[in-house]
Amino acid sequence: EDPDGWLDASLILECNRVKTLGVKEDSELEAALEGSHLETRRVQVEAASSLQVRRPDGRALPRLRAKGWLAEKVERRRQAVPMEATSAAAV
Repeated sequence: EDPDGWLDASLILECNRVKTLGVKEDSELEAALEGSHLETRRVQVEAASSLQVRRPDGRALPRLRAKGWLAEKVERRRQAVPMEATSAAAV
């Protein structure tokens, strides 16, 4: 983890959604982020430069949630709704 919040773009390029979009090079990612609220920088890594991305002013990333968290939340809400409320809504 970078103390200033920088994330190497290679990690972003590994995301399925990014792959689905056909983004393969960090230069494509850099161009797409131009004008966004995210900050980018290039750092020298051995003989090549590497793109890094971070939230403005290095703000911390939101806490990661386990896979399936949203489905569990929806199910808990469904179970919490009294049966009479769902029956009255159907009438």
